[in-house]
Amino acid sequence: MDSFRTQLSLVASTQSISHQDCLLSIGSCFAESMGARLAESKFKVVLNPFGILFNPVSIALSIQYLLTGKQYQAEELHCHRDLWHSLDHHSRFSTTSAENTLEKINSALQTGQEQLANATFLLITLGSAHVWTYLPQNRIVANCHKLPAKDFSRQRLSVEETVAALYPVFAALGQQNPHLQIILTVSPVRYLRDGFVENQLSKATLLLACEQLRQRLPQVQYFPAYELLMDDLRDYRFYGEDLVHPSNTAVNYIWNHFGQVFFTPVTQQLLTEIAAIGQAAKHRPFQPTSAAHQQFLQRQLALINQLEARHTGLQLTEERTIFKNALLD
Repeated sequence: MDSFRTQLSLVASTQSISHQDCLLSIGSCFAESMGARLAESKFKVVLNPFGILFNPVSIALSIQYLLTGKQYQAEELHCHRDLWHSLDHHSRFSTTSAENTLEKINSALQTGQEQLANATFLLITLGSAHVWTYLPQNRIVANCHKLPAKDFSRQRLSVEETVAALYPVFAALGQQNPHLQIILTVSPVRYLRDGFVENQLSKATLLLACEQLRQRLPQVQYFPAYELLMDDLRDYRFYGEDLVHPSNTAVNYIWNHFGQVFFTPVTQQLLTEIAAIGQAAKHRPFQPTSAAHQQFLQRQLALINQLEARHTGLQLTEERTIFKNALLD
């Protein structure tokens, strides 16, 4: 029978991810989607301590600051339209108070620094090779925060510039933590405001840079998230209504392939059991005080205890609290 679809053949990584590992995920909005699934599956993951980042230079700078223990100061912030911003951060950190913005930024920095110090896996999703340079300071920024357009210039990085931005921080990470594995992906999100050709040129730049980094650094792996959507699914059915971002179905498909590459069969079975407990925690009974439901709660608590005893590093604290609070005194 003829096949009407091309499927990627993926090989399991020799470096598997378990619930004992510490993970840090940095990058574009696709990194948020994958990081959220890691968190839902109870992996110890910290997600985007600088908020969503798209370009390789800003991602490299964020890793450098996590490595060096930087703390931001008030003079590094910009006030625009009654909001205080950091040009290195996503707008989720912006507030009407410089003190509050600094507190949010430095609190997330500390969390990210602690996680990176103990991390066994660093997941990086590159979104775009296009960068904005803030002209008054002549530096590339992560976010323009709607500051005057005249203060910025825009360009697309070359493959060499992309590698030059990321290679030094990857090498420094390897020296600080020889056991750290770096997983690179290119976001399948389409940046069509740049135009179809410019979007493809940007993605091609990132893909070529990833390959050079993988060849030059033994701790770097590449996961083909971009290819799974563009060359495997390859259909508008797998995009959201904006026809730019992957649909939930597509993200789940990529997540499942990520699991095939980086999760052992034991971990994949554990994820099935975790998902079942998660569904049980969402259950809303018609008769919460009935003997049958109380027995159900006790069974779920026993399952949680068994799973946590069998799998070091696994914590189902939220689910345990939900079941305990529903028990009658």
